[in-house]
Amino acid sequence: LAFAGLILTLLYQKEELKLQREELAQTREELKGQREEFEEQNKTMKRQRFENTFFNMLSLQQEIVANLSYEYYASSKICPHSIPEEIFYKGAPKVQLVGRKTFEGIYKHAIIEYNGARHSDGIEKILKQNGYIAYPVISVTTRFDHYFRHLYHIYRFVDTSDLIEDSERYNYACIIRSQLSDYELVMMFYNCLTSNGRAKFKPLIEKYSVFNNLRFELLAKANDKEEYVQEAYNRFTE
Repeated sequence: LAFAGLILTLLYQKEELKLQREELAQTREELKGQREEFEEQNKTMKRQRFENTFFNMLSLQQEIVANLSYEYYASSKICPHSIPEEIFYKGAPKVQLVGRKTFEGIYKHAIIEYNGARHSDGIEKILKQNGYIAYPVISVTTRFDHYFRHLYHIYRFVDTSDLIEDSERYNYACIIRSQLSDYELVMMFYNCLTSNGRAKFKPLIEKYSVFNNLRFELLAKANDKEEYVQEAYNRFTE
């Protein structure tokens, strides 16, 4: 009887150990599920933090664009430095450029100063005559400095933020790109060939194919596009 009792005790203990192991396994599965859920919640919170900053930066960029302005006299004559414009152009219509129109107007029509002289037909004519190297010394384009600095910092935020995965960065960069007009892109094209632009902004443009929608016919010279690697125009090259 004592031996039989020992056998029964061992059998009960074996069954109890089995139940304990099953319970531990269930506990581990529950903890694993909770950990995965916590990680997913943490990832979602990080993305929300990123997007709050990201879309606020985009909103500020649109404010910067809306506040851009430039005015010039619609005249074929070029006012010399010695005569005030309001006297020389008396009676000539004045063109007021606001927001995104500023980019196109300055590129195609504005009267600008270059190498100590005044020129009509915007910066397009000077670029076609002198190449992109003329761009940094065209004084009127300095009104875009704030615009380009802030745009650069949006791309840099997307590129360096630890709040999103690497696989998500290109999609956010595409959101920025979708808000850029044709003439913003072409002005950016030449701005990023300046010494400072080459060092900082140009690598991000090539990495995120910012010029995917660039109209090549707007470039001063057809071969200017060779200043950027192919990925600047198309991320998925053969």
